[in-house]
Amino acid sequence: NLTILRKEIGNSLDDTSKLKVAYKKFPKSLSYECKLIEHIIQYPKDYKGAFGNLNNDLLNLIINAFQSYLFNKMISLRVKKGYPLFQPVEGDSIGILDDINGNLTDVRYYYGKNYDNYLDKAIELNRATIVIPIIGFDTDLDQFPFMKELFEEIRKEENLSPIIFNSHFLDKYDLKGSIRAQTIKPIGLELVEYSDDEIYPGNKKIKIEFSLNKGSYATMLLREIMK
Repeated sequence: NLTILRKEIGNSLDDTSKLKVAYKKFPKSLSYECKLIEHIIQYPKDYKGAFGNLNNDLLNLIINAFQSYLFNKMISLRVKKGYPLFQPVEGDSIGILDDINGNLTDVRYYYGKNYDNYLDKAIELNRATIVIPIIGFDTDLDQFPFMKELFEEIRKEENLSPIIFNSHFLDKYDLKGSIRAQTIKPIGLELVEYSDDEIYPGNKKIKIEFSLNKGSYATMLLREIMK
């Protein structure tokens, strides 16, 4: 099982002898992973050097994946603590959407001030949404007071350095921070067809039509529909 192998290797990083044993079981078809492990075996704990052997495109992909991981962890922790996804709480950052395509603008407000009633109405009319950061080297978490508290919990849980995103390494690869809507609503969602399924007799099939703003994934929407 590849997942078990990866966990075994992760748990062996500080023990070269165990890492060598785990490496022998690791599929050699996973060349990038093997290259990282080989470097750590030869140069124990030189993690920076190991990743330095990878090409820039792959490094960008790995760091982007880590940024997305933290983004999803913040949302998951919010839900776990019982805070709503669609209604803002004090300290949330609210982004204003444009009139034409519903894309995020640069206009943002903090929730918990005197204009909360206007923000509630704007959210109800799909003119505003809760936004959270994809953390990069230039992210100012003070602009996201509520999410900053959640991120601090995640940082400690993941044993991350407080200055992890101040690294010149991220600056070098231009891995800036950005913001994303916490939730999205499909545009023009419409049921096009509902009929018998000729491939799986006794079942029904549906065909739907919709569009999403940039940065959102149709596969995720379809997964929620099919749950």
